[in-house]
Amino acid sequence: MPQHPGFTLREHMQARGLRVSRLATLSGISQGLLDSILSGRSTISQKTAAKLGLAFQQSPTFWLKLQYDYTIAFLERQEEEQRHARWAEPPASYLFEILGEERMEALDEFVTTLGKPRRR
Repeated sequence: MPQHPGFTLREHMQARGLRVSRLATLSGISQGLLDSILSGRSTISQKTAAKLGLAFQQSPTFWLKLQYDYTIAFLERQEEEQRHARWAEPPASYLFEILGEERMEALDEFVTTLGKPRRR
């Protein structure tokens, strides 16, 4: 999974010897928002991407793509986890738990007969 864009932002800051306060002054982004992005609590908006692009002499698309890739991967992982949670326990074991052994055997026999042709 891609890393949060805040990780890349931190690398860019360290490579240039920038502190949050200095980047805030250069970019016009509040220190609070920068701290929040660096810690992974906030996303990079279009406006923030434009300001970071100017501050680092890069295209805003660079920052937006980082955010997009992270967000898509995060949502896909979340969806996968929900899908697994729904099917964590096989339906047969759930039915067995509800119906009990005797009724489950009867249900198995009934299901088996469904595939057989009817006698007239």
